[in-house]
Amino acid sequence: MERKPIPEGFQEYIMTEEEYEEILLLTAGNDYGLVENSILIDFWKKLADKYNFEWHTGEESPNGEKYFLAVPKKD
Repeated sequence: MERKPIPEGFQEYIMTEEEYEEILLLTAGNDYGLVENSILIDFWKKLADKYNFEWHTGEESPNGEKYFLAVPKKD
């Protein structure tokens, strides 16, 4: 599979299998309105602390599955 380009200012990250399974469960529940937004925000904040990116910039990567894009934190 050919890798797709990453938008300027973003970096691509990859979740662990456990993180990926967690977001799948959270987003599946969110489709039915069962998951509060604060739970999803907490998930992204946890990843942001671990991977050092701005939590509110996390989004799906065009490269699929465990990959996601975010803007790295400026130290």
